[in-house]
Amino acid sequence: MADIEITSTGVSETDIYLNTVLQGQINPLNQIDVNLEDSLGNLVTPISSNLTGNTLDIVTYPAPSGVALDFPKPYNYASYVTGDTGWRLQNGWFNYVPPTNPAKYAELDYSIGANFFYKLKTALTVNGVTSTTRFVNVTGVQDWPNTTAQGVIIDKLTGCMITRNVYSDANQANTIAAALSYSITISSVTYDDWYLIGFNEATKILGTYPKVGAAGGGGAAWIDPITGAYIQYYMPSSTSGWTADRSLYNTVEAQDFIINTLGLKYNATGNSFGNHPYRWYIRNCTNLIS
Repeated sequence: MADIEITSTGVSETDIYLNTVLQGQINPLNQIDVNLEDSLGNLVTPISSNLTGNTLDIVTYPAPSGVALDFPKPYNYASYVTGDTGWRLQNGWFNYVPPTNPAKYAELDYSIGANFFYKLKTALTVNGVTSTTRFVNVTGVQDWPNTTAQGVIIDKLTGCMITRNVYSDANQANTIAAALSYSITISSVTYDDWYLIGFNEATKILGTYPKVGAAGGGGAAWIDPITGAYIQYYMPSSTSGWTADRSLYNTVEAQDFIINTLGLKYNATGNSFGNHPYRWYIRNCTNLIS
């Protein structure tokens, strides 16, 4: 809020103060114009203003703070089973509200070329570690072991956390249910509010999952091409997994994905209840990013 106070010292001399700091003198017989501008010289429209006596109170937007994340949107709006994407939508999981006046925006850095998917335009912070690296763990860096050890991945673009290497044979409904009971403890912190990843979330976070490095066992790894870190160490050479969505064109069909030597591709299958051995779980971790 800015306070402008006018104090008359004579017919031709009137002091004008901004937040108690003298700005100069004006002629009280002439019209007084007050212009609010941003750092680029653009006029700023205040939220409100009020003139009381000789004091003009002007309320502007709060100081920039927080991060506006690119939080994912739901794919299904209808719900077919507890815990699916439509269920989360109806229960407020997607009600992310960005800061009114963000200090930072989570955006991909397209200027770097082919590897834009892995780098942010603005450095963001996790656990006190600030960098433009998109995918990190809960410590803010990329120190996952090069094994199938359990862990999680934080996506600083979307504000979502996903599991790392969770395997099981289960149909879609059972996979959605299994996510609801999943729990993992890392550095004495327990994360137990998981859901099966949705189709839009998978495409935004995983993309086409390029396999750019072999990891043994006939599989391949998900490697950050900028840092060389193993985001996910081992993947079977050909497998499939469920998302928590049904096809928009035929709700009997489930949206799944297939991983093979070409990377990750998405598919709708007529068998919504067959076994798919691979899965990613997802949770909201917007509170961990600043």
